[in-house]
Amino acid sequence: VRSLNIGARVRRVFKSSGLVDEGGKTPRPYVLRRYFLNRCLEAQSKAGIPDRFVEFWAGHRGDVTAQYYTTGLPNLPNSLIEEMRIAYRRCEPFLSTIPTRAERDEREVHTRRLLLKVAGFTEAELKEIDVSSLPDAELARMVEERLGHRRAALPIERVFPSSEVDTMLANGWVFVSPLGSEQAVLRQVTGGSGAQGSAPSGPRP
Repeated sequence: VRSLNIGARVRRVFKSSGLVDEGGKTPRPYVLRRYFLNRCLEAQSKAGIPDRFVEFWAGHRGDVTAQYYTTGLPNLPNSLIEEMRIAYRRCEPFLSTIPTRAERDEREVHTRRLLLKVAGFTEAELKEIDVSSLPDAELARMVEERLGHRRAALPIERVFPSSEVDTMLANGWVFVSPLGSEQAVLRQVTGGSGAQGSAPSGPRP
């Protein structure tokens, strides 16, 4: 396959992806090499990718040392090839235009931890939970259960006629505030002697 054929195929892909200017011309395939080298330059700075690896990936022969002693040799050692694979995986977040698998997994773990935290789990509890391997059904059950406990612990406030205030206070309700001259807002204390079902039905605030 000649380079001309490869260039034509790349241009067709550019065109089908909408990468054309106002005159209908596509970019030169060389922009991919430029993009690759620019992104690798950032990866070298942030991920510690060796410069000789980048030169090798770009198809450059390199200096005399590279040509005769290192990456320019016809048969590279398996250990060096494996190191290149590892380094290239570190480059992937810089080269990809979509989130990588690792980035997606990291975001999912962050979202799951945030969901549990909003539900009421403490940092100490979250450290004991392997969020990444938690099945969706189990995660939903834990959140629903914890939110149910929080809702049950919320105080109940109701409006009572002034004539019933003394009775409800004796049953464990707590005075909150007056509501006009004939009504008052009372709060039921969790675990108190006044059960919700024993309270007279009245308008809620």
